[in-house]
Amino acid sequence: MHLDHRKGSESIGSMHDYQQLHHMHCLSRIFHTNPDIIHQETLGSFFPLHARAIPNMENFDFLDLTNAGAILLRIEDTCLISVLNDSCASATKFLEVHQDIGRNLSPVQLREIAARLGFLNIHIKLRPEYYSKFTKGQKYELTAKLPTPGILLNELDYSILGKMMLDVLKPIVGPNNEILAGVETGRATFLSDESGAFKEHEFTVNSRAV
Repeated sequence: MHLDHRKGSESIGSMHDYQQLHHMHCLSRIFHTNPDIIHQETLGSFFPLHARAIPNMENFDFLDLTNAGAILLRIEDTCLISVLNDSCASATKFLEVHQDIGRNLSPVQLREIAARLGFLNIHIKLRPEYYSKFTKGQKYELTAKLPTPGILLNELDYSILGKMMLDVLKPIVGPNNEILAGVETGRATFLSDESGAFKEHEFTVNSRAV
């Protein structure tokens, strides 16, 4: 990681959880490996969403939150957001608060959803365990062992969400945009109003306010 070894000898590989990466690798290759059985519990949170076209803005967006296991892909008016290693736990917790997600989501709202899902994923207290299982008949099975108590979260550290929100929003709104005011607290949202109802977010490339 450091060309100057006086600054440390850590490698980039030491930053990754290879057990989780192996599971993502197994899922991404299922069309090639063709498992006989894929248990539903092995699949992560998945949101297909409708994106609003923004004038003068590229109709493609990609976001990879590696450490949070979340990914976003937007092409024109379609956006796919997924958490790859949570057995749908992040989606379950997210929908407890944000039940009414409207159509025509702005790029800011879509990136916030990805950040919030990743934020919930890293706070899962007891994580699922994933296995590749081969039986005597040479059947290939992807399976998972879920925590017995259900979905438990560690105490939510909203300062982490604030940092994640800043990191995902700055590339599309600019580092000094007023839209970022209050985001670092982790308490700001572009998804709902004070009553919790979904709100349309007016965003342009030169937007100066929420």
